[in-house]
Amino acid sequence: MKFIIHILFATVSLLILQEGLAQTHTDFKSKNFPPEKKGEFSKALAAFKEGEKQYKLFKEGKIADPGQAISLLKTAFDFNPNHIALNRYLTDLMLLKPKNPEALPHLEKLYDLKADLSPMELFLLGSLLQINEQFFRAEFVFKEFLNESGDNIFWTEGRLQKATKRIEECVAGQSLLEKKKLFSTGKGFLNTPIPSNAEYLFYNHFIGWSYFSEGELTSLSEKAKKSLQIPIEHSTKWVYSDINGRTYIYSDDSAFYEKTGVAHFELTKINESGINKDPFITNDLSKIYFSSNRPGGYGGFDIWIAYFSAKGKLVEIKNAGKAVNDEYDQLAPFLSSDEKYFFVSSNGKGTVGGFDIFYGEQTDSIAILKNIGFPLNSGYDETGIVFDITGTKGFIRRLISDSVAYIPFKETAGVKNLMLIGSGFETFSGGEIKYKDYSVKPKHTFTSEICKLKIWLPQHEFGETTIEIYDLNTGKTYFKNQYNDSTTIQLLIPSNRNFGIFSTSKNGTFSSQSIQFTPGEIFTEKTCTIKFKPLKKGSDIILENILFSRDYVEMQSESTFEINRIAQWLKERPKVKVEIAVHTDPLSMHSVAIAAGESAAFQVTEILKSEGIEKKRLDWMFYGSEKPLKNTESSKRIELIITDK
Repeated sequence: MKFIIHILFATVSLLILQEGLAQTHTDFKSKNFPPEKKGEFSKALAAFKEGEKQYKLFKEGKIADPGQAISLLKTAFDFNPNHIALNRYLTDLMLLKPKNPEALPHLEKLYDLKADLSPMELFLLGSLLQINEQFFRAEFVFKEFLNESGDNIFWTEGRLQKATKRIEECVAGQSLLEKKKLFSTGKGFLNTPIPSNAEYLFYNHFIGWSYFSEGELTSLSEKAKKSLQIPIEHSTKWVYSDINGRTYIYSDDSAFYEKTGVAHFELTKINESGINKDPFITNDLSKIYFSSNRPGGYGGFDIWIAYFSAKGKLVEIKNAGKAVNDEYDQLAPFLSSDEKYFFVSSNGKGTVGGFDIFYGEQTDSIAILKNIGFPLNSGYDETGIVFDITGTKGFIRRLISDSVAYIPFKETAGVKNLMLIGSGFETFSGGEIKYKDYSVKPKHTFTSEICKLKIWLPQHEFGETTIEIYDLNTGKTYFKNQYNDSTTIQLLIPSNRNFGIFSTSKNGTFSSQSIQFTPGEIFTEKTCTIKFKPLKKGSDIILENILFSRDYVEMQSESTFEINRIAQWLKERPKVKVEIAVHTDPLSMHSVAIAAGESAAFQVTEILKSEGIEKKRLDWMFYGSEKPLKNTESSKRIELIITDK
């Protein structure tokens, strides 16, 4: 059954990627655009020409800042997104920042326009789709990359192996996305009372990976080094403490050093072999978990455990074993404060994009690790995790493009799942880490408010179907694709907003549907079925996204997004005439409601006229309660009825 589902999803992904088959390159020539857009065309053409000029000057090294070129080319793109050279310029400029997600729409356009993508561009498209958690689409692109491999220098053995690994990651990523529940802490990791001196929630990884100052992430500052009296010559990247702050171990990504009143750990023998980093000290000071590429491992960097006597003498160093390590790299070991759960970052089996966080229960040994899932993992690299002592707050270290983000997370009230909360900062003061929980959302919000949407398109006789999902708050398209056969579409969509679904058939009517979420709704599944009627006199369509306040007194602003789509549908069918019909319930048949219902029908037709639909093609009628719906609590609705075709 899983295999069948995977094939189905892969087929849907193929259809999504082949949306571009209906798209063609569009030159900046006035004849390619409607006359009413003449004014916009002139501005867009000027922006393209000047943007192209600025781009070439930048590539020739004659100007240092590509900002003006980007701004101008984006203006041109907003008017004409189907121009190959324009998308190549923007892709090139966006990728000045490695793995920049802003390059994705332009690479996708190049793919859809059947531009001749280089092997590097094809690989980058797959990578950006994967980062964007569009795993089935990314899997398809990576497979295409492998299928087209040839003599190009980009197709090295290492690159081919990497593409094969990326395909495995995409399969794992989709499997995780299909789960409704994300990683749960249950009652939190702490089984013992919080110490009375824990005024501030204290991290085992004492200073963690970096030092936060005035809301800005910086490397460990000279102030922190001075406070801990860390030798200035050490390029300090990692500083750790035991849970009570009795000793500090810091690492320069090569060797370990200790800072405490009296040296406790015998570290010299650890430093004698390989590159050693990411030390984690257990609460009883008996062990240090660390990452190393020393001989005797399974491959790459493994997690090792150094055992110490009560006096800090090194007893032995052991590999953490195959439950934790494999032929890839394992980094940043971490244990919950009660040492029940073990966490590690790995780019090995079961990842969804580069390095991911894995966890397992620890008793006498570490259990088989599981991917911690979304939203803590993503298509980017997650190279470490830290919890506070309650096990309900912490932060993830995520590599985004060419920068590092430290993203806080916490359990949300009433939901035992770890959620990214965006922007919180650590402040260093007197050798302590004080946790600040900021409720303000950061500039870049990593939301976990998601739900699954399943759309069923049955077999029908009306030709090619276009399904568009759009944001009811902004009118912007969230998803759009064409289909020639019955299919099931499964998507993850944000649940912090509502969506409209506007579907059209080539030879039939359109379909209007709405996806509504309640505040705080997450991890649920919404389903809908797309149905069309014959394009003939008398066919009616309920307009679910033309919304009014109670008794049709006032139209809600988001209604215009559906009316605009209906206007476009009518423009493409110039012989079709329609009636806007408003219906209500018997209890609403009073004089004010009747007048409001008539006004509502009139308003919709007036907006359609303002969108260019001729008056003679439009009619309206308020039917009151004459035509009730069967098997429903309310008959209130607005319909479009075909009166002539």
